[in-house]
This record gives sequence, structure tokens and C-alpha cells, in this order.
Amino acid sequence: MKKALTILAGFFCLSLLAAVPARAQTAPQPTLYTYVSLWGVPRAHWADMAKFQESEQAAFDKLVDEGILTGYGTCVYEAHGEDGFTHCDWFQATSVGNILRALAALQSSATSAPVLADAKHVDEFYRSTMYSSRPGTFHNGYLWLGHFTLKPETGVSGWTSLFGKYIRPALDKMLQNNEVVAYQLFTPLIHTPGSSNTLNYSFVTSSPDGIDKFFAAISAIEDQSPAIPAAIDPLEISAGHYDIIASVPVIREK
Repeated sequence: MKKALTILAGFFCLSLLAAVPARAQTAPQPTLYTYVSLWGVPRAHWADMAKFQESEQAAFDKLVDEGILTGYGTCVYEAHGEDGFTHCDWFQATSVGNILRALAALQSSATSAPVLADAKHVDEFYRSTMYSSRPGTFHNGYLWLGHFTLKPETGVSGWTSLFGKYIRPALDKMLQNNEVVAYQLFTPLIHTPGSSNTLNYSFVTSSPDGIDKFFAAISAIEDQSPAIPAAIDPLEISAGHYDIIASVPVIREK
């Protein structure tokens, strides 16, 4: 399980440490929809991309203030893979309709931005029923995301159950301690080739040290429950796993 949990050192930030309470969890939680845009921008244009992402914040804030979105964030990859993605942004809502309303409101600025004209681009659409966050706007955090391909039939449900039992409590504690800003476990709403039986989870920390603290918490859980690796490893297809670590210039949660 160390391999399985090591994914998690991070869809999703921050010098943000205003002492605000974590959002109360409900059971079951409403479905949260997340729309993610991945961008591959040549290094020479990274400064322009930073300016573009900053310029989008006012539009995102308006959509949150109007009740269309529940949150949003931007990221800059700290470790770059051969797929070429360098930046991301995401926004969230409690209905597909509100995601589509936000997308329509944001598309004109995205399609007219010179820095995006030749950028590599992919969109992804997810749903989640296991998540939590601290309300507010935060800056300069870090995102860790782990992607898994799981075995058919019981892989996704089994991994979800283990996340809720062993991993989520550690993230909730870090949320209460202002070390984590937000986290979620999510699966594709729109399936693309190769996305069947996949699952992701991500969290945003308020500082780089939050990643180390998370790993320490997971190690302690594994030491106390040696049976966890035996339970989780058979659910995964190892060739279908990758991680993302990114800095988060801004994240807002309602």
C-alpha cells in the first residue's frame, strides 16, 4: 500500500493560513462536479500564462458569488511528464447545468487568449461524493493528485471504501489543523478512451510541509494496520498509475 498511498502527496493550495473552520461534512454528500482543463504551454510563454490565469480570477469569483460555482483553482506543474502538460485550472459546482453555465461564461476569454492559441489542451469532467474543504480564498499552496486504474467489477468500490476508512480521516484531521485546504476522491463523469475503471484523489496543502505531514500520517496508519496493503494492492493495475504535483497560485472554496 505504500505505493498506493504514496500517490497522495497532493485538483488541485497555500500561504493561506487564515484560521477558518472546515466545511461540515454531510452523509451522503451532494454530488460535486469538477471540470478540469489541462494546458501544455511552451516554457517561453509561462509568464504570459501566469498573467492569463491571474486575469481569470475575477470571472471565477463572479461565478462563485452568483452561486453558480462552489469553487475553483489554478495550478502550475512542478514535475513535467512526457504528455507535455504544464498548467491546469478547474472549477466546481453541484450540478452539470451550472458547470455548463460557467463554461459558457468563461469560453470567450479562453478562446481569445494569445497564450492559449498554440497550447496543448485537454478537458476532463469528474464527479465526487467524498470531499471536503475550508471556505475562503488561498494562495501559494500545493496540489498532489494520484490517478489509478483499477480492476473491473470491485476495484473502484473497494478502493473508495478503503479511502473512506483509512485515508479520509487523516485528511480531515489535516483540514482541521489548517494544513490542507481541500481534498476529494473522484471518478470520470465523461468517459474517454482508457478512463473506464479509473479513480483519482487529490488534495491541496497550505504549505510544502503539508505533503510530508500527509506521508507521515499515512505511514503511521500503515504501521498500525499492516493488513491495508494486502487489501488495496490487489485492486490496482500498476501500469495505470501516475501522480501529479503542482503549485497552486490560487484556490477558492465557498
